[in-house]
Amino acid sequence: MKQFLATAILSLSAVCAAQAEPVLYEATLTDTFGTPSRSEHVVLTLSLVDVEGNTLYTETHSAVTDRLGRMYAMIGTGTSDGSPYSDTMWDAAGKLEVSILRADGSQMTDVTELGYTPVSLHADTAGGLVSASDGKGRYSLAVDDSGALSTVYEADKSIEIPAGYTRVLFHDEFDGEGLPNPEYWGYEEGYVRNGELQYYTPARLDNCNIHDGKLHLTILNDRNYPDPVKGGVCEYTSASIHTQNKVKFTYGRVDVRAKLPAIKGTWPAIWLMPNDSEYGGWPRSGEIDIMEHVGYQPNVVHFTAHTWQHNSGNGNKHNNSMTVQYPSTPYDDFHVYSLEWTEKKLTWYVDGKRGYTMVRNSPTWIDWPFDRDFYLILNLAWGGGWGGREGIEPEKLPQTYEIDYVRIFQ
Repeated sequence: MKQFLATAILSLSAVCAAQAEPVLYEATLTDTFGTPSRSEHVVLTLSLVDVEGNTLYTETHSAVTDRLGRMYAMIGTGTSDGSPYSDTMWDAAGKLEVSILRADGSQMTDVTELGYTPVSLHADTAGGLVSASDGKGRYSLAVDDSGALSTVYEADKSIEIPAGYTRVLFHDEFDGEGLPNPEYWGYEEGYVRNGELQYYTPARLDNCNIHDGKLHLTILNDRNYPDPVKGGVCEYTSASIHTQNKVKFTYGRVDVRAKLPAIKGTWPAIWLMPNDSEYGGWPRSGEIDIMEHVGYQPNVVHFTAHTWQHNSGNGNKHNNSMTVQYPSTPYDDFHVYSLEWTEKKLTWYVDGKRGYTMVRNSPTWIDWPFDRDFYLILNLAWGGGWGGREGIEPEKLPQTYEIDYVRIFQ
C-alpha cells in the first residue's frame, strides 16, 4: 500500500503579496517502507481554501514522479477551474488542499496549513537565498537587508547556456524511467503522413520509453498492436512525440543530442511546426526540420525549411545536408543537432559546426512565416516517400532512435 508524503514549497513573496505569483508545490510518493514510487503518472488537483472552508481557487496538473518519488507543480500555471489565478489572494487562504489521482484510479488527499513561514524552505542570512528545485532548475527567494523579497528562477547549473543567450526556456534530460513527462509531451497517433508504414502509438512503452538517462523511440515489427484503421494488427509501430500547446516559443536555440538508427527504411527527425498555424495550413505557416536522416544515406543529415514560396511540394525548398564521417557517424555515436532561430535568419549546426543558413529575404509570411510560436516534434518514421525510397529492411527490426536531451535557450 502506498502512502503519500506531501511537502509544500511556497515562495514567501507570493504568500505575503496581495497579488498572486506562481508558487512551487512539491510532494513525494512512497510506499510504507519509504521506497519511492518512480515514474508514476498522476493528476494533481490543488485548491486554496480560506479559514471558513470556502474554495478560493482550484487548478489541476499532470505530473510524473522522478527517481526519488518526487512530483512538482507550479501553482498558477495549471488548468484552472475558471477563475483567474491573478485574482487569487494568498493572504486570505488558510490551507492548501491537494488531491492525487493515481494511474490505478485510486485517490489520495493531503491538507497543508498555510502561514507566513513556508514549509521545507530554509533562509540564510539577509541577502541569502531560500530555494527549491522543480527538477529542472531552482526557484530562489532573494532577501535583501531591508527585507524586500523577489523570486528568481535559474536553470540547473549543469546546463551550460550558449554565448548570446541568457536563460534555459525548456529542457528535458530524460532522467528516470517510463513514459515522457505528460506536462511537456504529447503523442501523434495513427498513419500520419508521407505514406509511411508505421502506426504511431500513443503512450506505449514498447515504442516510447525512458531508461538509462535517455529517451528511446523504437520501430517494431511486432504485430501485437490492434490496427483501428485497417483492422487486424499493425505490421509496424513506432512513436512520435511533440510539445504542441505545452512548450512553444518564438526565436531561440534548440539543442538535441541524439543517436540515430541507420538501416534502409528508417527516417528519424527533429523538427518544429507552428503551434497555431496562423497563416494557414501547411506550408503557409512554415516548417523547420532541424535534422532529418534516412537510413540508406547513413552518414548524411539534412536541414530544411518549408514556406509557402519554397517547399517540398513545389520542389524548391530551402535545404542543405552535411556528411558526418567515421569514426563518429550519426549511428555510431551521439551528436548535438542545433538550430539558431532569430528574426533575420535560421542557422543549423551539428556539434557546433555550421551546416546551413537561411537568411530572411521576404518582409511577409510568404517566405518567412517564422515569427510565430512553434513547437518541437521528435519522431521515428519507417518507409514512406523518402525513408523508403530505396526499400526497407524489416528483417533488421527493431531499430531505436535515442535522445539524450532536449534544450531550448533564449
